[in-house]
Amino acid sequence: MNNLQLKVILGGAAIALAAILYPPWKYTFQNTGISQVTKPAGYEFLFTPPSPERTNYRYGVEIDYGRLGIELLGVSLLTVSVIGIARLKKREHA
Repeated sequence: MNNLQLKVILGGAAIALAAILYPPWKYTFQNTGISQVTKPAGYEFLFTPPSPERTNYRYGVEIDYGRLGIELLGVSLLTVSVIGIARLKKREHA
């Protein structure tokens, strides 16, 4: 592994860590007899989530694991792609 590949891996890891520390949140609402209703609540620090829309016990917030997973998948694919491109460029110059 060369220096450029190591920098790309460390950069990808830093972006993934930032995505985990500032995850996407969603507001939730649960009423008796209906499915849970959700809507995006933005990004907040992991240990200080946004406040629910209302103080009623039926309202809450939770991490949007679907969006977080897509973000992490995107970072992983981008990191692997850049490493692959760096390897191809290295072969062309050899």
